[in-house]
Amino acid sequence: EESTKAINWLELRVVTLALHDFAHMIQGQNILILTNNITTKAHINRQGGTHSITLMQETDRLCQWSEKNLSSIRAEHISGSDNTQPDWLSRTTIDQGEWKLHTQVFRDLSQKFGTPEI
Repeated sequence: EESTKAINWLELRVVTLALHDFAHMIQGQNILILTNNITTKAHINRQGGTHSITLMQETDRLCQWSEKNLSSIRAEHISGSDNTQPDWLSRTTIDQGEWKLHTQVFRDLSQKFGTPEI
């Protein structure tokens, strides 16, 4: 269902989901969202501002959650040319079978938790 939504709604939805995912780390904090989407910036800073019902509903969800969980939230625009890594990640299909654990990370984890057994 989400893939059929307008890009502005999707961009704002990503902010909402990210905040929820990191809630335990950002509770009570002042949050600055850097976005290359002007509509997302405007909706966060103005707490709305469109005739799109779905966009207003998402803004309302984001604002209500933020009021309960954050000290403040605001957004700034970042140009697309300065936003290359997130853009690349959102446009690239990553093969979940093609990855490896960094050797030093594996060593550190093994030292902390013991050698894994299969």
